Amino acid sequence: MRITDSKDIDMATATKPRKYSVAKTRPAGGKTKKARKPSWKEDIARLDAIIENEATSEGERENAKAQRARLVQKIEDWKNEKRAKETEVQDQVSEFLNSDDAWSTVVDMVTECGDLRRFSLGNLSMILGQAEARGTKPRALYTFKQWAALGRRVVKGSKAYALTMPVIETVTVTDLKTGETSEQERRSFRIVPKWFDIADTEPVGKAKNEKDGGKREPLALPASPLDTLISYIDRAGWTVDRAPAEEIGDVTTVDEAVETVTVANDIDSTNDRYEVLLGMLSALATRLAAQSWERMRAARAELDDAKEKKATGEAPTESKPQPTLFDMSAVWG
Repeated sequence: MRITDSKDIDMATATKPRKYSVAKTRPAGGKTKKARKPSWKEDIARLDAIIENEATSEGERENAKAQRARLVQKIEDWKNEKRAKETEVQDQVSEFLNSDDAWSTVVDMVTECGDLRRFSLGNLSMILGQAEARGTKPRALYTFKQWAALGRRVVKGSKAYALTMPVIETVTVTDLKTGETSEQERRSFRIVPKWFDIADTEPVGKAKNEKDGGKREPLALPASPLDTLISYIDRAGWTVDRAPAEEIGDVTTVDEAVETVTVANDIDSTNDRYEVLLGMLSALATRLAAQSWERMRAARAELDDAKEKKATGEAPTESKPQPTLFDMSAVWG
């Protein structure tokens, strides 16, 4: 759709900022195709062109200004709603990680629900925080398309779990001392609601990987509960050593000064002290996750504040990369 006049703006499709929206068109004698519609940025740019065009009549200019104001307000409302939802999820995670039974809940989940071991502790905490607020107990989480590949479909009206996904952007940074500019990669995290629990799905026909002859790669098997908890601590930047229990004098020892934990390498699920070992590792992992989570929230608030200052014309602030939360890029890697 080519816009030549402000009347051509379809406000119904411009309620959310997005890269593009699509509409189905059927050419004569052909199949249905998806035609690209303008993004909200393109809509605003075209309205600005109408407003600034000297040939535009006064009536058309005023109409374009009014539609631009409504579009900008819709975008701002959408952003505020999105921020409110993200803040709600963040509060749920903070409440869970700082609760007295967070460590035992993590142990239960990695022991009973092996499928959830593939998530980082950061995202597992998000799952458990939202589940606690909903009063549910998740067992297996996948996206809409992943469930389809497994032969199940998401029940209409189901509420998705929001998890964190890594985003890498190339930004231009200005050195405040020299005035020189340079391009840098900035890594941040975006909260995206797109995962559904198995309780929100139902079976339907064959799985897609069965229909295409099994060409689709099978899902990776999760690690053991012990290996999973050790990986959480390792992702937090700590050193994990292994030694016999008799040598270290316990199932595990922690040295806060050098951020090192030594784990007994001769304790397995058949040993009476196995559950004690899992509990001690989980307590350490959840404490580190809580500290990392609060640092990330503070960094994100600082970044949002810098963007707001830049938008209002205040002194520019150099972009800072956000601290990672247990390397969540590995969640779907």
